[in-house]
Amino acid sequence: MSRVTSALMLLAALACMIALAQAPTGIITGTLTDESGAVIPNASVTVTSKATGVARSLTTNAGGLFSAPALPAGDYTVKGEAQGFRTVVRDATVQAGETTTVNLPMTLGEAKQVVIVEAVAANINYDANTVQGVVSTQQIDTLPLNGRSYLNLAALEPGVVVTPGNPAQFNAQFNVSVLGGMASHTAITVDGANIRNAVEGSSSMNFSQEIVQEFQLSSVNFDLSTGLTAFGAVNVVTRSGSNDFHGAGYFYFRDHNLSAYPVLNRTFVKDPFFVRRQSGFAIGGPIKKDKVFFFANLEYTNSTGVYVYQPDLPSLAIFASAAPAPATARPFGVKFDYHINDKNTAFLRYSHDGNTNSGPFGSPEPASNFVSNHNWVDQYVLGVTSVLRPTIVNDMRFSFEYWQNRNDRFSCTDFACGGPEITFVVPSSSLILGNNFNAPQGRDIRRYQIADTINWQSGAHRIKFGGEWEHNRSTGYWGFFDPAEVFLGSPDLVKSLGLLGAFGLPANGILTSPTQIYNLPVTYEVIGVGVRDQPAPYHLENARPDNRYHLFAQDTWKIKPSLSLNFGLGWLYEDNLLNYDLPKVPLLAPLYGSSVSPPSKTIITSLRHWDSLGT
Repeated sequence: MSRVTSALMLLAALACMIALAQAPTGIITGTLTDESGAVIPNASVTVTSKATGVARSLTTNAGGLFSAPALPAGDYTVKGEAQGFRTVVRDATVQAGETTTVNLPMTLGEAKQVVIVEAVAANINYDANTVQGVVSTQQIDTLPLNGRSYLNLAALEPGVVVTPGNPAQFNAQFNVSVLGGMASHTAITVDGANIRNAVEGSSSMNFSQEIVQEFQLSSVNFDLSTGLTAFGAVNVVTRSGSNDFHGAGYFYFRDHNLSAYPVLNRTFVKDPFFVRRQSGFAIGGPIKKDKVFFFANLEYTNSTGVYVYQPDLPSLAIFASAAPAPATARPFGVKFDYHINDKNTAFLRYSHDGNTNSGPFGSPEPASNFVSNHNWVDQYVLGVTSVLRPTIVNDMRFSFEYWQNRNDRFSCTDFACGGPEITFVVPSSSLILGNNFNAPQGRDIRRYQIADTINWQSGAHRIKFGGEWEHNRSTGYWGFFDPAEVFLGSPDLVKSLGLLGAFGLPANGILTSPTQIYNLPVTYEVIGVGVRDQPAPYHLENARPDNRYHLFAQDTWKIKPSLSLNFGLGWLYEDNLLNYDLPKVPLLAPLYGSSVSPPSKTIITSLRHWDSLGT
């Protein structure tokens, strides 16, 4: 793709207010027909939210079709009115990313006569070929979730595996793998705002299940408005207030007396201590009826567990341990919804995640190898939905996220704490002592995201197009192998060579004191050198920022009530994936040729399209 073409596409993105990472809203669409089945054009349709009273007025087109896009998830009343016909009222439920078809059959009579038709929900999406599912509020309220983490809801969808994350290293309590794909490649958004970890993938922020209105997961044939992902996409819609006050307070308690010990081998620790306390509240309601609403939630989690470690060699049995792993978390959020006028609505949400925890980097190890993890995350999201015309609706999102992550050495009293990491070579590969090779480590990431989607009903075509711009700016440090890692020959290896006496070890090869490891032979060492800064100081201003651009356009063409055609085109571009500013090492000239200057910067793009037929 030429530079001129790319520049034009970027200008087009900025011109349209640069699309949601994934649709956090739903659509109500349908047809008005008379008793003979003929369509009724120019009829009035009013879609009203039951919770807030916010209404949207529509008019059917020449084909009797109407469409109300960009509707927040919830329950609605759809009313159809036409000259010479009875008024028809039908309840409908809107789900995130779904299309609810509400057909209104009209009968002759006076408009003051009202006919109530059976309610409908988005059970079957007749207009799309995506494979996705939505977990409703009722399911969320009644399901027991481990730790009340919202990501556990993904396990309800087929082809999805949810596994515990490593909160002692990153900030994801759970990881979501879709159809066997890498969990780090699953896109995660909340109210359309990206919260995926910009470095390792998975989630950079935790939320209580109390704030979740709906949980949507797409696994195949994503909507083109979905951002960069290879295997699946998760989108969460948060709760809003209504015209009625609602609140809840809760306290959950669980300890080792109420939970089964998951390890079958109980020879070392009979009943390890565990306790988790979770308390919180949620409240929502009107600030001004039919105009301004709020919803707020605060939760506190305080837990203490243990990591039980038992060496795989009898010679190292002295290092068996059960180390405590304390953790605390304080997620908080508040959301305001504002009905500006009949054509404009807006919301503003602030969410905070502050937590501390500790544990091993990977499999259980003694406490000296633990990492102490601290996270502070703030996210602000502003959304504005505007009805430009009855057939054109614009939906804009702006978000800012700041994530500070610190992985420090765990504070303990073991003899190996603070020293170099010690690993034992074959035949043992499980025991690791001393300072974790991956700490200290930290990052400060600021992410700005602006997105806009335009929905346009033109005849039998429901057109959707827009774009997205995401800017990441990161700083941090990484003390890799700081100060060093030492690899020792295990007692079993020394014994097999007949050298126990030469190294002052017991005749049976079984260590009786932790300090006897100092007698073991060193096979090799790794020493951390260089600066810790991430990115490195060289060309810092080139390495620190990163921009992602996304444009898309798609059309759902309803050829007839039982047949729809979907087609579209999407474009993605990221500008700082490769180190164009780094020259090749001069010593490699024999391999590269005479030129060792940096490569010329070219535009790398990703194009994707989809089309389908739906009946």
